[in-house]
Amino acid sequence: MAVGPELTKLPYLAGPVTVTGTVGDWNDKDHGVYGDGFALLVDNNFLTLTWMVPGSGNCFHCETYPLGADVTNFVGTWNLPQKPADQPFTVNDGSANPPVLQKGDHIALQGFLRIETGHPQGETLRGLLLIGEVFLELHPFDWTNIRYVGPAAPGQATTGTVIAVAPLFEMAYDSLQAANKAAGVAGHLFVPDDGSAFHNSNTAAAFFPAPPKPEGVDAGQLAYRENVLSLGRGYTLEQVRTLQLATDGLHVTATVSVPASESYPPVVIGDVNSPADGFGIFVAEYTVFWTGSEPPPPPPPRITVPDVIGLVPGVAGTELTSAGLIWWVSQTETGGERATVIAQSPPGGSLASPGDRVGITVLQPRQGPQP
Repeated sequence: MAVGPELTKLPYLAGPVTVTGTVGDWNDKDHGVYGDGFALLVDNNFLTLTWMVPGSGNCFHCETYPLGADVTNFVGTWNLPQKPADQPFTVNDGSANPPVLQKGDHIALQGFLRIETGHPQGETLRGLLLIGEVFLELHPFDWTNIRYVGPAAPGQATTGTVIAVAPLFEMAYDSLQAANKAAGVAGHLFVPDDGSAFHNSNTAAAFFPAPPKPEGVDAGQLAYRENVLSLGRGYTLEQVRTLQLATDGLHVTATVSVPASESYPPVVIGDVNSPADGFGIFVAEYTVFWTGSEPPPPPPPRITVPDVIGLVPGVAGTELTSAGLIWWVSQTETGGERATVIAQSPPGGSLASPGDRVGITVLQPRQGPQP
């Protein structure tokens, strides 16, 4: 069996993304709807993610407490605090007294998709070493804007999200077991010798049904709108996804892959940090409608990307975060006297939407001889 890289507790996959599903069990059965989260039984369009991480049980486990850089490889911009313990989860239905969330509610919510590796489930011993199944989390998620989801009415549109992300993996070594710590494998990825339980590619297969035709008007033709939120570096849209607009709705297939580039004998696997580094990811939102009842287009981008070239990374990050953007170090070079941003993408002065990602290239100081 192969011992893979050490994992952060909650590696980043995608986000913020909007997902839909049905409320299942509360995370804290003693506190129920007043606790910090719940299991979301995801709709069919997201099952190809949970099938690759079977410990998820066809769920995204949703939690609200914010994360720090000590537990994840990509934090992202998130301004919400943890949900107060004396406040139940409620549904934003536009009323003055929003209803309390119930098990069985079909909802939409937004958050960051990650893999929880810190406490694997269904643990078993391999010799003296303890391994278990990891699972998917939406963490943190926007607990202030949980919305009901129902079938589209005549004249309305069908909407939804497609998420494909790679690599995905199934198992990890327990991070707390004494034998794992003694062997130096605690918190590491577990991969069987045949490479199973690790997936360098992922395919999303989604269907967005045609909404009912509006009565008494010419409905026109079935049409769709695509809004690509994330497209991994090195991909073109045509390489990743295919579309088929049929009489019953829109079929979308998207496949992303990362190269098997890291050797952990006897297996070679993809880099588990690929999504956090801007690779191995595709996220898009779709709207399906009849042309006679076309919804208004989304608002145009309204953020001017700050020019952060020449700034130290900390100051650059503060400016980008303050502008409502997500940033990450996409590349580093060595040779400067101090850490400085020497490039950024997209460039300063361009337009972006809130939550868009900006990659910066950092020139690092040259390391001197070690004493």
